[in-house]
Amino acid sequence: MNKFKGFTLIELVITIAIVIILSSISAPLYKNHVKNAKVTEAYALLGAIRDAQLLYRAEYRTFLYCRNSSAGNSEATCNDEVLGVNARANKYYTWFNVGHSANASSFTAWVQSPTYYTMRLIYSLTNGSTYL
Repeated sequence: MNKFKGFTLIELVITIAIVIILSSISAPLYKNHVKNAKVTEAYALLGAIRDAQLLYRAEYRTFLYCRNSSAGNSEATCNDEVLGVNARANKYYTWFNVGHSANASSFTAWVQSPTYYTMRLIYSLTNGSTYL
């Protein structure tokens, strides 16, 4: 009878091979989930900006133009003071810019992450929303 207890070399190699195979399958899936989370957060932030712009237009008959300050200075920004949309609470997208057309019939909003991944919404009163 064998007095030594433990795993054989072949059992350890098989276990390591299984772990490597599982990690090679799960890593791309995780990256896809992170990408989907970023896109979902961008849609949510752009939707909040769109809703705030439509409320602003209903009251003032024009879309708001504002520029967000990523430098953190005391300049009034789009985030809290004007539109009431707080991008700093997000994980991926932390600031945005909003511009409007000369006749106030459309506006464009950009959201950007610290890694410069950008998503854009173009909203027109006649065509609705377009995400780019």
